[in-house]
Order: sequence, then structure tokens, then C-alpha cells
Amino acid sequence: MKKIFKSALLTAAAMGILFTGCNKETADAPTETIPENVKMMETHPETVSETTSETVSETTAETSAVPESNANNLAAQYGLTEDNFPVIDGSTSAIPIESGLRAMLFDIPQEEAEMQVKHTKTHTAFTKLLDGECDMILSVPLSADQKKAAEEKGIEIEMVPVSAEGFTFVVNTENPVDNLTQDQIRKIYSGEITNWSEVGGNDADIIPYQRNTDSGSQNYMIEFMGDTPLMEAKTELINFGMGGILDSIAVYDNSVDAIGYTVYTYAINMYENYDDIKALKIDGIEISADTLSDGTYPLLSVTYCMFRADEPEDSPVRKFVEFLGSEEAKTAITNSGYVPVS
Repeated sequence: MKKIFKSALLTAAAMGILFTGCNKETADAPTETIPENVKMMETHPETVSETTSETVSETTAETSAVPESNANNLAAQYGLTEDNFPVIDGSTSAIPIESGLRAMLFDIPQEEAEMQVKHTKTHTAFTKLLDGECDMILSVPLSADQKKAAEEKGIEIEMVPVSAEGFTFVVNTENPVDNLTQDQIRKIYSGEITNWSEVGGNDADIIPYQRNTDSGSQNYMIEFMGDTPLMEAKTELINFGMGGILDSIAVYDNSVDAIGYTVYTYAINMYENYDDIKALKIDGIEISADTLSDGTYPLLSVTYCMFRADEPEDSPVRKFVEFLGSEEAKTAITNSGYVPVS
């Protein structure tokens, strides 16, 4: 069941640090955590001037390559066609973002755009980017292993923030617990807290699910735990898909006693049994479009557009990145159920 966010733009200050509320040590640490070969960037697209009547004849030859059906859409304005459109891969949670952007660019229905999108998940997509099998990816922040892989290949990656994201912990709707502190969650996932009664819930053993090590959600979890050791999960408590970990909490046996984690935009926009789970408040703050937008939700992050820094300035990749800075792109992201980053 798809739910649409309110339109909201994030300030740079709100999105400056991954997991601003994780712990005292990370809060005071420098915001730059990516190695020198992977640089953060803000893209400020140049204004696209309108073609005047005096220059129409001069540009006819250049625009004739654009299919007639695309002559009046945004793609033509940015020099993009279906033939030269960048090959995009990425995280599962970013599929609606790419679909929305394609729909806006080519003036096609969202459903048609979705059929053109295929993401192979976070780690596989990044490997394909390094190997040149795709032109760019839409992804959650990189893990330490991913940064190292880029460094070893001598590849510099540029990252453009696209939409707000929130890391969220979820439980079954029948679980009476509505709020946990970050410290309580770390104690649950380190094995120190083992019964729901210790955090105001039922007298029942906590079933803490984890994701597989090469998932984007697990990147978030490792970052969240910080210096607190993440306990080794039993095999049956590891899920290999974003929907799988939520199914364990929504519909499986003993789901009322389970806890897991995901990215919020996937849960609210793409998970079909969303009404059977609830996102816990963290430190008393509920996750929502508003708390993502104003930066008050403590486990705040970003979905990025990532591409190789050696892309030529006039490449379709650069033209697509220019489009990402437009108001039309922000509208497309909002219409897809996400919160665009200003």
C-alpha cells in the first residue's frame, strides 16, 4: 500500500551527518567519513536558457536526433533520450525514486517507468558501478568495505544527495512497546537486554532479526552500533531481503516478539503488509516525512546518486545529475513518496 509523503525540502544542516543521534563520540566527530578517493559533492545545475526564435534554425540539426515523442519533454531539455539515458542500478528502496524521475523526464506514466527499472541491491549495484557495468547508482551510504573496494581500484566516486532516508526499528503492531532509546536498542542487539519486560513490554524473549552482511540495511546497523559489539545472529534470524525481515515481524510465528530494522521509505512505500508493523519511536521521536524533513529524527541519512568522477562534463550522467537539481526532479521525488534533499 503506497502512501505519499508531504512535500518537504531538507536543509543541508539537517542532512550533514549520518546518524546524528547515535552517540556522543560520533556527534562530535568530523562529518567527513569518506576516504579521499570518494568525494561528497553538492550539484548546482546551471540555468537552462530557452532557445529564442533567432537560434531555432541553428539548433535544428542538433535536436533532430531527439525522438519526436520526446521533443517537448524534460529529457530533451537536458539532452537525454531513451537511447543515451544512463544505465542506473541501486538499492531496492530507491526503485520508486528512479521510476518517478524517469516518468517526469519522459512524460510517461509511473507504472510504465517502473517496468524500465531494475535494481540489483546495494552491494551488487556498487560492484557493477566499479566494474563499469552501470553508469550510476541510487544507494544508501557506502560501507567501509565498499569505500575500500573503490580505493583499491583507484576509482573516485562522486555522491550527490537525492532524498532523505531514515533508519528505523520495527515491531509487530500487537507489541505494546512504542518507544525505545538508542541505548536500549544497542543493548538488545548486543545481547544485554533479552526480554521485552526490561523495556516496558510483555514478559517474553526478544527475537532480534538481522539482515545479511551485504545489505544496505546492515550498513546502517553496523554504523548505528558504533563501538557496541553487534551480537552474532543465529542463521534463522538472518533475512536476505528487505521484505523478508519485515515478514518475520508482520506475519511469521512469534512475530509479536520480534524486532528488526529497515529503511523507512521502503517500509512505507513498498512493503505490502505495512499495516501489520509499526516503526518504533526513537528517543521519543516518531519517524515521518516531517521529522525527516526538519532533521529532528535521530537516525537520519540520505539516498545518494553515485557515479565515477571521471565522467565527462557533457556525458548523459552529468546531464542527469543536472536534472536532479531541478524543481521538476524534486516534484518527481515527492510524488514517488520520498522527501527530496535541497
